[in-house]
Amino acid sequence: MMNFVNIKHVGDRVTAGSQIHYRVYLVHVDQIDPDKAFPKPNANREIGTIPLLEGQYWHYLEAVAYSLDDKSTSSKGDVTSTVENTLAFVLGGQRPEVYDFLENNQGELFYIVLQEIDTGKRYLYGREFCPYILQTFERLNNKDGRYSTLTFGNSSFDMPLIYTGAVELQPATAIAADATTVALSGAQQYKTSADNTAAAVIASFTGLSASDEGRLIEIVGGGGTYPTQIEETDGIVLRNGAAWTGKAGSSIIFRVLDASTLVEVSRVQAS
Repeated sequence: MMNFVNIKHVGDRVTAGSQIHYRVYLVHVDQIDPDKAFPKPNANREIGTIPLLEGQYWHYLEAVAYSLDDKSTSSKGDVTSTVENTLAFVLGGQRPEVYDFLENNQGELFYIVLQEIDTGKRYLYGREFCPYILQTFERLNNKDGRYSTLTFGNSSFDMPLIYTGAVELQPATAIAADATTVALSGAQQYKTSADNTAAAVIASFTGLSASDEGRLIEIVGGGGTYPTQIEETDGIVLRNGAAWTGKAGSSIIFRVLDASTLVEVSRVQAS
């Protein structure tokens, strides 16, 4: 079974990119449940949920703005035609999770759901028995930028479908109600509680070691009457020192600087 994690967007200090315009969801062919029927598209080119094995989840990659290149080409030969479909995009920064993905997934087979951030529409790339393959990647770390370009593709005549099914992600690790200290584990994503009984401010994170340096950690807002806040203090560095409030729809991403320090990379702050 393939092992990879969600790879989020990073800010301009890490890459030359700007806003995220697309989120790319991936599921490896080994995660598909072979004993359940693969969905069939309807007349409107809509297709439902791809069945996954118990305990398996989709993962996502957030593409740098304006980097997506989605195209299909066809060439007629003497006897038949050939089709080449490619979906390419850029992941920003030189990060451990990007390195791991590149090392372990060249030539691997995936079903891909592409989501337009502005419209929320989702499109499926790949059909039953005809997934997309990670064909090439190019990692760049020089004066032009720090990023990796990934290219997936296949040779099917089938074009993308409108995906109306579920994209189930692994649940975030829950942060206890009224918590002011968060014990970090191997999880990448944590969610604040909606059940705080009074104002709660996270003052520290524990459980980190030198081996976590460079790791990205996301805190997702759980909302509630008293949404959890994170304020700048020793060991927590926020952009411009601005506090973050864990309202529903909010999130903040930290990079582990060392065993005792988290540095904000990016945030979404719901109103």
